[in-house]
Amino acid sequence: MRLLPFLLTALSGLPRGRPPEIPFAKHTLDLGASETCAVADINGDGRLDIVSGEYWYEAPRWTPHKFRELAFLNNYVDNFSDLPLDVNGDGRTDIVSCSWFGRRLAWWENPGAASGAWKDHTIDGGFPIE
Repeated sequence: MRLLPFLLTALSGLPRGRPPEIPFAKHTLDLGASETCAVADINGDGRLDIVSGEYWYEAPRWTPHKFRELAFLNNYVDNFSDLPLDVNGDGRTDIVSCSWFGRRLAWWENPGAASGAWKDHTIDGGFPIE
């Protein structure tokens, strides 16, 4: 019987009904094909940007910035992962990605300016990577 008051007290603290809805709004950034995306602060402004395909999209208006060329092979954009990481330790978020058909693992060096050219670096290759 001493357990019953404890259980009733514990159960009274549980939420009742459905949790409140989390508001979402759909934003179409690009109607093209892409296999992956990532979220990171690309330009260092404290906002999370989106990387997908050949572009990074600058928050909050999702302004597209083309930073690389990707092959379109066998009905795929040949980019199977985007991993944001400061590869060279300069404080800017670079992008590591891999390609199946291109058979390579590479990273793109963030130049720090929205319009700057991103330098392409091969990490490894010779085999399909996904």
